[in-house]
Amino acid sequence: MTSSISDDLKKTFGLKAARHEAAQKLNKEEWKSYEQVKKLIDGVRNYEERQYRLEYKTRVETVAKRLINEAGAKTRNFTPPWTRRDKFDKSAIILQARRVVHDQNDKVMSFLDQQETQQIEELVQRSKHIQQQREKPKLDFQKATNRRSGLDRRTRSRSRS
Repeated sequence: MTSSISDDLKKTFGLKAARHEAAQKLNKEEWKSYEQVKKLIDGVRNYEERQYRLEYKTRVETVAKRLINEAGAKTRNFTPPWTRRDKFDKSAIILQARRVVHDQNDKVMSFLDQQETQQIEELVQRSKHIQQQREKPKLDFQKATNRRSGLDRRTRSRSRS
């Protein structure tokens, strides 16, 4: 159950968490590549949002026309006249078309957020790997120079003989 909660939180706050983690863990060169990724995706996001605003009416009309064509398609099922419902309610069709267009835009924006999150996480993972490689000689040196003092140092030398 906790995995589904953590997955839900990651889906909800994934982009914000990835940006926060990048701000903490990336160095100067990695930050430049992060800014390039962010600039590219922000450009695509702005373009898509602008196209959505400019073409909103056209998109709604296109979807409404498709919905009308689907509603007017012949069906091979016999339904008595008193059980039929009106499939050509103009206000309902327009409302449904608006919902479809809005949902399409939300899916595009969600996809862009996922792409940005994925690329930021890849940058952070690469950064962690590089940082571990930088820290390895330092850690190895610290292990090699671990000199004990006092009785602890003498007990170790006795165990060899």
